[in-house]
Amino acid sequence: MFCDIIKNIENINKKSSVQGRILEKFVSQGAFTIPEMSKAVGVSLPTTTCAINELMKAGLVREAGKKDNSAGRIPMVYDLMPAAGYFVGVNPEMDCLALAASDFCGNLITEKIRVPYIYENTPENLERVAEIINEFIAMLPFAKEHTDYCIRNTPYKNGEGDIVGELSKACEKYGLKFGVSSANSSKLPTKFIEFPQQIH
Repeated sequence: MFCDIIKNIENINKKSSVQGRILEKFVSQGAFTIPEMSKAVGVSLPTTTCAINELMKAGLVREAGKKDNSAGRIPMVYDLMPAAGYFVGVNPEMDCLALAASDFCGNLITEKIRVPYIYENTPENLERVAEIINEFIAMLPFAKEHTDYCIRNTPYKNGEGDIVGELSKACEKYGLKFGVSSANSSKLPTKFIEFPQQIH
């Protein structure tokens, strides 16, 4: 199921589609009725209806109830499917890690702060980080399916590339700070995570 959802998202992202624009609106602004979404993305009502139906078939969007403050016919409200996917964020520091998990709508599920960890620039240290993340995922209150999405299974440098290290080194070369900016939805604040320069 989860792998099918990943494939659906990848297919949507391959082109600037109406479905992709609708997903962006759901992520950034929350629930919409079809007329509201039609106006927001600038396409006709039939096109919007068709796109939302396709997203529902893909398991990404759901009916969230009726909009009861409307005059006349009460329209259906649509929103992202919370269980369509889950996200894990990791904030690395020199002496600890902080981890958090959210659902597809950006709702916080759980978090762990100040998990003991000492940064070292070694492959063994990276393996330890992976172990901590996997342990965190294992305790989450929903069914987990593992995927093979990782650098070692890509053609990039025959699976031996170090994207984080190379990017950090390039940023240091040109006097730039290296970090990750993240915002799951309008419900959560944007965070900037700055990595230690010694990461390369």
